[in-house]
Amino acid sequence: MTEIYLISGFLGAGKTSLILKIAEDLQQKEKICVVENEFGEISIDGAILQSENVWVKEINQGCICCSLVGDFRRGLEEIIDNYHPRRIFVEPSGVAKLSELIRSLAGLEKRGKEIELFSITVVDASKYFLYSKNFKEFYKDQIEFADVLVLSRKNQVSEEEFQNILASLKGKRVWRNFSEEVPGEALLDFVQKKDLSDCKADGIKAPEFEQWTWTNMGEVEPERMRKKILHAFEAFKLFRVKGFFVYEGKRYLLQGTPGEVRIIPMDGNQEGLVFIGNFSKEELKEYIHGKCD
Repeated sequence: MTEIYLISGFLGAGKTSLILKIAEDLQQKEKICVVENEFGEISIDGAILQSENVWVKEINQGCICCSLVGDFRRGLEEIIDNYHPRRIFVEPSGVAKLSELIRSLAGLEKRGKEIELFSITVVDASKYFLYSKNFKEFYKDQIEFADVLVLSRKNQVSEEEFQNILASLKGKRVWRNFSEEVPGEALLDFVQKKDLSDCKADGIKAPEFEQWTWTNMGEVEPERMRKKILHAFEAFKLFRVKGFFVYEGKRYLLQGTPGEVRIIPMDGNQEGLVFIGNFSKEELKEYIHGKCD
């Protein structure tokens, strides 16, 4: 029996951080296998996971809940047949419909694979009400079809707002302890105590996003880069920016969501920033090249 954990969540919610936390706690006991699906042209989260010695299979250039569903199932079959892991963690793109992912995995059982499926959605508490309003049924799909919700960035909201979030999630199983002190294995134990329900979510249309990858960017000083990307979030309808850039021979990881851009040093060779949102590619390119060259 192979346990498959779908780690869902909207763009920038903290899916990769959660997988890294779980991997950190389990790596001494078992091999960690992750199937990574990214919306952009280059792999950012996969590179982060691999830098922490996590085994990753990447399925990119599309979404595993729709255009790449066949590749997704075949990839999982390959892992199960060749590596026989106890657990597989799947990190879909932040724009994937959780209900469709759950439905697509039914095909594995029909093909004789013994699997047990669990679904976790990471919810950014600081943007919960904003995204609930802007993305309505699509955002609700990621929440409704999760066995457990993990709340991230709790420290960025007031206690009153946090209680309002919990009240709006009444009836859902919520894990509030997304922190370094709580073992990742404790979360998996909590997730496994689930109630099974049918997956029916026909008629929910996933929002359509543009994506553009900025490559050949040259060197940009980190604080200057942070300010430029923050301004880009204000000037364009961006929901996520992530990737790597170089300054004075050192590579940096950039993780950005509306109102927040974090930059940290990270070894490696890959470069490029992925922009996701509803924007004009030409206008964004003009801004980036005009301001950052």
